[in-house]
Amino acid sequence: MIISHNIPALQTHLSMRRSDRSLATAMQRLSTGFRINSAKDDAAGLAIANKLSFQLGGQQRASENSTHGISLIQTAEGALNEVHAMLQRMRELAVQAANDTNTAEDRSQITREINQLVDEIHDIANRTEFNRMRILNGEGDRVVETTVDHGTGAVPARGVASLLFISEHVRPGSLPLTVLEVGKPAFISFPTPADWTASADGSFMLNNNPFEFNQGDNVLAVLKKAMEFAGIEMFECESTGTTHMMTRMAGRDQVVDLRGPIYDILGIELSYSRPGSDAIVTGLGGTAAAPETLQLLDVNDNPIPGTTLSTVINGNQITVRGTGGEEVRFNLQVRIDPGDPTTPPFLTFGDMAGGATPIDDPFTGVDLNFNFREFGPLRLQTGPSHNNAIDIHIPRLNAESLGLIEYVGGERRSLVLYTTRDGAQQAIRVMDNAIETVSGVRARLGAFQNRLESTVDSLNVAAENTERSRSRIRDTDMARESTRFAQYNVMFQAAQAMLGQANQRPQQLLSLLQ
Repeated sequence: MIISHNIPALQTHLSMRRSDRSLATAMQRLSTGFRINSAKDDAAGLAIANKLSFQLGGQQRASENSTHGISLIQTAEGALNEVHAMLQRMRELAVQAANDTNTAEDRSQITREINQLVDEIHDIANRTEFNRMRILNGEGDRVVETTVDHGTGAVPARGVASLLFISEHVRPGSLPLTVLEVGKPAFISFPTPADWTASADGSFMLNNNPFEFNQGDNVLAVLKKAMEFAGIEMFECESTGTTHMMTRMAGRDQVVDLRGPIYDILGIELSYSRPGSDAIVTGLGGTAAAPETLQLLDVNDNPIPGTTLSTVINGNQITVRGTGGEEVRFNLQVRIDPGDPTTPPFLTFGDMAGGATPIDDPFTGVDLNFNFREFGPLRLQTGPSHNNAIDIHIPRLNAESLGLIEYVGGERRSLVLYTTRDGAQQAIRVMDNAIETVSGVRARLGAFQNRLESTVDSLNVAAENTERSRSRIRDTDMARESTRFAQYNVMFQAAQAMLGQANQRPQQLLSLLQ
């Protein structure tokens, strides 16, 4: 027996620390309800549980998405139910008008009701909305083909113009226009000094704001701070022996007016001021001297009557608005190309066939044409992964697409004429086709709805099972952990008591020396 080291006390203390650590872990699991509270508890289990959490969140959100899709379909199908009823009424009236027991006055009265029903079908397609989206006018996911003619024939307008917005009032058709001049930014150019360090104190004016610099200052750094203060966002590029600074935005409101003795301090000369300019667009075939009014065309390339277009241009962004609520916004693509030192300010217009075109000088003669002809589906994200989606096709179902009316030369013309027996006979065939079209769309929407309801049920079951799997991995088994807590608590108290006994052993050994 020795007194230099109290081995029993050290062993008891180690056991007490282990029991205390196990007791703390058990208390944490019981208090949080989670078996895994940090990566050290179960690194692999934590990784699996986190993946299951991501999957569970996606499944729950996808289930809600599918439910919203069902609501959208129900909204569309409810509107089409009314369209179906009106078409059925119109067919009954056509059968009635086809009978020669009716007089011309009788058929005239029938035509009045028919015209009202046609207008209502047309209005239903335009005003049926879900979440402020019109869902029966085919605007779902509009695809627009843009072409450009730069003297070599029409080619896809890659990089020439980016379409920003199309309102729901724009009908299928086209918007032809000519770019007479693209908007340009304001810029200044000056020879690059060998040294930007100021040789003396000085000052300068930038857009009528005074700024000062001291001897030894970096004039370029001072100039950049001045531009930031003046609210000018600059793009700096340098070619052989020349520095060019220009605003990132185009437009006549962009001005860089730099005045002062900087050229004396640095030994350079400055091009003081060059304001920017807005783009100029006109109707296809117009000129700057005799601009032609912009005009929306229908699918037959005939002007749409009753629509007057006006343009609002800000720099390179062009907004075309019509009196019927039409609005098209697009941006002319002007990019900076500092790799070409021969055409300051190094701006190019688009990326057309044959290469980019510099626009240092006024640029004319580019014909653009926006074709609003194709319409795509509504896509519902019905699963937790990127490739889990369902496309819902809801075509345009107004009076024109149902064959009740047509536009010839931009003028509306009815295709259901009830004023004669032959016209009524033709109207019956038109109604049959329209009813068949609406019935087919309703059947397809019903199939989509049934599929989405099955998707919701499947997602809910998957979410339940995923939650159960995650719970098995991460959640605390309260009964087992309570048992462990009691066990570790007893072990800790026993170790604590034994540590007191072990600490008394050296005192007991001293009795042998007496």
